[in-house]
Amino acid sequence: MTHRLTMMATALTGTVLVLAGCGAQSGTPAGPAGPAGAEPVRDRALAAQVQDQRRQAQNMIADCMKQQGFTYVPHVPAASATPSAPSIRGQHPALVAYEDLKTFRQKYGFGVYAADVYPQDPNVAPRQPATTPNPNDAVKAGLDPAAKEAYNKALHGVGKGNGGCVNDSMKAVFGDTPADDAAKQAQSRQTQSAFESDPGVVQAANAYAACLGSRGHKLSSTKPGMIEKSLHQALVTARGQGNLTGDAARTALDNEIHQAMDDLECGKDYFVAAKPFVTKLRESGVG
Repeated sequence: MTHRLTMMATALTGTVLVLAGCGAQSGTPAGPAGPAGAEPVRDRALAAQVQDQRRQAQNMIADCMKQQGFTYVPHVPAASATPSAPSIRGQHPALVAYEDLKTFRQKYGFGVYAADVYPQDPNVAPRQPATTPNPNDAVKAGLDPAAKEAYNKALHGVGKGNGGCVNDSMKAVFGDTPADDAAKQAQSRQTQSAFESDPGVVQAANAYAACLGSRGHKLSSTKPGMIEKSLHQALVTARGQGNLTGDAARTALDNEIHQAMDDLECGKDYFVAAKPFVTKLRESGVG
């Protein structure tokens, strides 16, 4: 139950752009991409909407279980904690205002080694999701084996013909999610294909790659949707696991900042060209 609800929230509020797929469509998406500050505001609004839907679904599950003679306590895990000012780390550079991105990268680079140097800084320190105990675990713990089996059948159903209170309530609140997901995936593939083949984006990506190459940087890909990840991902791979401290951490971050600033200056025109596509991919639930 919690897993499926979490997947719903992730589909609506994901922070990292996933770029994949094929298909054919060309042309730039119509309409303005919106101001740079609109992305965090929209994310918070969508997160609040999902939390409300989760509460509604939980109340429906409780009513359904009550009708079958069982106790169920509506339970909505707290949303993951976020800083008061959303961090730029992890956001697609096309969705961040140039000056804001510049300020971030001048101190943190891409955000790979920054946590080693600034371990308490909320802009780069890993955030742990909030967890709360499920009161229904205690409810089930007080049942004998036969009653527990009946409880689980009422809650989760049996086979495809009986979805149980969880699936019935989820469908009532969120709709027919498999079909919705398939439609979103198809739309995302079309947008991704248009992104990769748009003449303006391709031209900007080529200039981006040439600029980085002239500064001595090697790229794993120059493809739209991948080029902006190239230097960052190389640093993530080099960073690996474990802790880095002292002068080694500072030296690594200084090198990262140099790469991140080169990436910003070389890629700024590409980010502008990519923004309508990145925004549309995000709106379709990808990223």
